[in-house]
Amino acid sequence: MFWKREKEEERLKDELEKLKRKAALYELALNHVSEGVRVELDGEVIFEKGPEGEEVKISEGVSIFRKVEERKQAEEFLPDLTETLNPILERAQHMRETFEETLKEFEDVYRTLINGLELIGYMFKKLEEETQDMYNMKQLTDELREKSKYIENITRIIEGISEQTNLRALNASIEAARAG
Repeated sequence: MFWKREKEEERLKDELEKLKRKAALYELALNHVSEGVRVELDGEVIFEKGPEGEEVKISEGVSIFRKVEERKQAEEFLPDLTETLNPILERAQHMRETFEETLKEFEDVYRTLINGLELIGYMFKKLEEETQDMYNMKQLTDELREKSKYIENITRIIEGISEQTNLRALNASIEAARAG
């Protein structure tokens, strides 16, 4: 997502720079219009004037035919061009500012997400520790249950022995009372 924004911002910067260079080249061409001129930018013809002043070509295949007999007439073209380019340049600048603001917001969101992911990672680690503690407690409880059963069996054996001892003592008392 960020790389798309960066690419778009870079493309807008390039476009803005190209428009600035075009404006400078238009101005240069208009200053030399009486001599005949052809101006190219990146292999693209952006301005051309024949020696007699009959044809003016502007980029992207647009040609206009006009008689340019005086430099003053040619200079009238420059304000129109400036008037056309200024809103484009302003819009490009506004778009750049908007992209920068959006990028800052995305960076804030990204930092928040990273912090959230770190917190979730910490919580999972604690949950794993708690799960291990619960497992250990269950094992201890199971061991205690087994030992309890063992102790219960021993207690029953002792009770059985005690009953037998009591019965034998009672029998011995009865025998002693008879004999005695």
